[in-house]
Amino acid sequence: MKFSKIIGKIDPKLVVQAENKLSSIFIELGASYSNTTIGTNLGGDPLIFSLVYPVEHVCTLNMPTAATDGKRFYWNPKFILKQSKIGLRIICAHEAWHALYMHPQRRGSRLPKLWNIAVDYIVNGTVMDDFTARKLNP
Repeated sequence: MKFSKIIGKIDPKLVVQAENKLSSIFIELGASYSNTTIGTNLGGDPLIFSLVYPVEHVCTLNMPTAATDGKRFYWNPKFILKQSKIGLRIICAHEAWHALYMHPQRRGSRLPKLWNIAVDYIVNGTVMDDFTARKLNP
């Protein structure tokens, strides 16, 4: 996986390391649901893979973590590199569910901070439901 766009001055080595780490997660997500032999041993998630992989990915230090506007995903490379593989996988699912539920497009005139808390609650519940379906302790 290569970032589609890099915003700002970011050390190229940091960019490559973040791309490689995300690539390993995308490979795992692209595997079948029952393939528990790679990566975090959770099994693949083709739905999340299809939501995250084919769209534009932007590398930026202008935000502290990760985000989506529903069309593209934004990644802070320093944040990516601090995450464990399972943590990064959860973050990919988290952002993908925001896009699937169209949270960025549906915010409207609602208070941004309050909206984000509310939709994070929904998205995190969905991610934890996946852990339960895989017979893991969320």
